[in-house]
Amino acid sequence: MGVFQTRYLTENEYNNWDRFVDQSEYGTIFHKSHWNRAIFKIDPLVSIRIIGCFKGETLIAGVIVGIRKKFGKISIVVPPYASIYYGLLIKERKTAQITKAESYRKSVLDALLDFVEDEFHIISFSLFPDLIDIRPFSWREYSSRVMYTYRGRIKAPEEQINQILPDLKRRIKRGKELQFTITDSSSLEDIGIAFDLIHSSFHNQKHKFGFSKEQFLDFISTPELKDIITIHTIWWEEKPIATIILIIDGSVAYYWLAGGDHNFFKTGLNQVLMWHVIEFLHAMGISIFDLAGANTPTISFYKSGFNFDLVPYYLVSKESSKIASRLMVIKKLLKGS
Repeated sequence: MGVFQTRYLTENEYNNWDRFVDQSEYGTIFHKSHWNRAIFKIDPLVSIRIIGCFKGETLIAGVIVGIRKKFGKISIVVPPYASIYYGLLIKERKTAQITKAESYRKSVLDALLDFVEDEFHIISFSLFPDLIDIRPFSWREYSSRVMYTYRGRIKAPEEQINQILPDLKRRIKRGKELQFTITDSSSLEDIGIAFDLIHSSFHNQKHKFGFSKEQFLDFISTPELKDIITIHTIWWEEKPIATIILIIDGSVAYYWLAGGDHNFFKTGLNQVLMWHVIEFLHAMGISIFDLAGANTPTISFYKSGFNFDLVPYYLVSKESSKIASRLMVIKKLLKGS
């Protein structure tokens, strides 16, 4: 297979990493350096590094990581907030022989993971759905968990509407009878309104929203991101009812964040907004819509109604030292005491 060299990239090489993300079969906006820089601003204790695996001068695999220290000794790979896929990427070898492709993948991942495991005690990656061969992780005693998202092709509206489940169609029809308006805007005012709706939804679900309002405004306004983030809000009787924030990543759109006023959930306006988003994406020429997760019963039930494909992806993780395992057990005991 040849000799691979694995090392940290310098800041001057981060543009090369971003180009590699575009070349990898598994690369997404969530692997880009500017996404991770922007998202980790919400946690000043996290630093960002990129590890690259090279064959000669060619970058063939790598991983972008947020790093935090625990107890002064334990280095942890921190998952980027609100990012469905993150971490490790590889550029596959093009060959008609499956065994050669598998052997190459294992050799590259072994070289990369040797380095990662020397540097970090607690590791986790959320792999893109097309990366289905996780045996190289299993053989290194990584834990794996199957996660799910709904993901599929966006069809013409007259075809797409026939794909939606009957109950959802009825809700859309009911909502369309109301005198609503929809804004597609990312002005500072609209960002603030979206934050309030999302923050309220998280609060009602007894979850903490990871952004403060100031951080959220700063994130959405990041120069490299502001042109790929779209905010869609539905209004009724001059009141914002629900919002959806999309990430446009080339020909793929991600249902990134959403929120709504729970007092109006039975109006059908949430479903009208989602249908508007689908029409919006089709008009933009977006091919794939990823609903970014289907891992709790209520969220899965709602998203399933739009009848996209249920797609599995893997979360792989490892505690690579006994000291890390012991200290995490102690932390949990102290937290529960």
